[in-house]
Amino acid sequence: MDENTDAAWGFPKQKAPAEFTPDGSGTQLPAQHSPGPAGPRRDGVRLAILSDYGFIREKLDALGIDPGLFEVLLDAPSLGGFKPFADVFRAACQRLGCAPQNAIMVGDRPDTDGGSEAVGVRFLNIKDIMSKEKPSISGTDLPV
Repeated sequence: MDENTDAAWGFPKQKAPAEFTPDGSGTQLPAQHSPGPAGPRRDGVRLAILSDYGFIREKLDALGIDPGLFEVLLDAPSLGGFKPFADVFRAACQRLGCAPQNAIMVGDRPDTDGGSEAVGVRFLNIKDIMSKEKPSISGTDLPV
C-alpha cells in the first residue's frame, strides 16, 4: 500500500463527495439514490448509517452495497462526537425524525454502538443477529 491507499479499507483514497457537508449536517442522499418500492421502506423500515468515520458512500461502494438503500448517511463527528457519546445517537434520531424508542441500532461493538441505549435506542449486536432468528423490525426506524 502507498499514501494513496486507505490502510483500513484497502481501496484508493478519494476526496469526499459534494454531499458530505462541512456544516456538520451529515450526508443526505440525493433523490436519484432513493430506493424503489421494493425493500425495507416498503415494509415501513427506514435505514440509515451512523459511522464514526467519513467516506461512507465510498465504503458502501467498495462493499458492493447500494447507498440508495439508506435514507441518510451520517458520520458521528458531524453530529458532535463519536459513539458511544449519547448526543450522537440523539442527533441521528432527530435527523431521521424518529423517537429513540422507535429506533434500533445494529452494530458490532457493544462498547461503542451500545451507547445508543443511553438515549433509549435499542442495540442489537450483528453477531447475535447473524447467529439467531432475525428480530422483527417492521414499522421501526432503523439507524445503523
